[in-house]
Amino acid sequence: MQHYEQLGGHCTPAGTLRYRSRHAALPPDFFSQVHGLELSSVGLGTYLGGVDAETDRAVVDAATTLALAGCNVLDSAPNYRDGRAETCIGEALALLLQHGVERDQLFVSTKVGIVPEGLLSMLSDGTLLPHKQVEVLNTGQCFSPAYIRWQVEQSRRRLGLESIDCVFLHNVEEARAMEPNGFPTLLSHAIETLEDLVAHEDIRSYGFATWHGLRVGREDARALSLCELVASAFAVAGHSHHLRYLQLPVGLWAPEALTTASQPVPSSGLETPLAAATRLGLAVVASAPLLQGELARAELGFLGGLPELSTAQRLVQFSRSVPGVTTVLVGLKQRPHIEEILRLSALPRSDLSSLTLKECQGFVSTAALGATVQTIVRERCGAQIVYVEDPVDGRGSRLPDDCDPGDTPSDEPMR
Repeated sequence: MQHYEQLGGHCTPAGTLRYRSRHAALPPDFFSQVHGLELSSVGLGTYLGGVDAETDRAVVDAATTLALAGCNVLDSAPNYRDGRAETCIGEALALLLQHGVERDQLFVSTKVGIVPEGLLSMLSDGTLLPHKQVEVLNTGQCFSPAYIRWQVEQSRRRLGLESIDCVFLHNVEEARAMEPNGFPTLLSHAIETLEDLVAHEDIRSYGFATWHGLRVGREDARALSLCELVASAFAVAGHSHHLRYLQLPVGLWAPEALTTASQPVPSSGLETPLAAATRLGLAVVASAPLLQGELARAELGFLGGLPELSTAQRLVQFSRSVPGVTTVLVGLKQRPHIEEILRLSALPRSDLSSLTLKECQGFVSTAALGATVQTIVRERCGAQIVYVEDPVDGRGSRLPDDCDPGDTPSDEPMR
């Protein structure tokens, strides 16, 4: 693949407002304003795919097509397709510039923490970062400051960007479960490093991308407390910290973020992850609405509040319509699938007030997949789906306070 010079600048309020104006024909709620930025309710995820030139071309085409159609959120990670996913995003950004889509109109995120498989041995034996103190966890992760700095620099080069809009710490819940006593120190050092990268304008903000951490029960060793995460950022940088975003699965197969009151929040008691994130000033990016493609061919029964669309469209429509969700990331490569999801851009977000999650319990027929969604989720995630009868409103029960995050992020727009 071609390599391009790094693009200067970063995503800005003025740039995203121009982008939104460029796509004024879209429904008013297709974009949400978070931290001063106008971000689309559908974005591109780049996790799956072969490590080959054909997949590269498909990812570049998907990123370019979506961005030209009004989707200005592009997400990747260095361990996605051995780094090629980031390179594809970089090539797409260069092509978009030729079409008049400027750098300040697009929100680009990546991750750090999961070490690409090909680097594990070199990082562990000191070959990759000689004379640097790093700890490689048995989970295949590394959150040591030296590695974070090195990996962010590699991501900037592959993406072709001088500054990355958000870098997510990737699946820190696994590190928490493995080293619970050392986790606060690991987290503090990682945040210190990210804040320093912000100060040097290598990145603009940071967040946490999780899989299990905000969906499991509080007794689970992998459970994350949003208050503790915010408190860690506040302890490092005070009111001016740059913890801004969360990424986690939110969908019909993964309703915990809007049904399970697992997050203690001061003056509010226990709330759902989505409600807690809103109170703490964190924007939520939903991932895996199709369970990484497993549910794309499922057959859905009637679901109140959702229009009669294809299965993939309805699953994505659900995720992007959940109160508190800014953007839902969809992995797309094939042109028919891209066009299928883009048809949602003509629709407003759905009113889910009439939908109960108990209604969703049998939403997948066994005819299309040969297995129930419960079995799929159990096999892929090692978890059961738990549904409740309350309407989808993203709120939980109230219990006494038991957490003090120090303070929430400043509401000052990102520059």
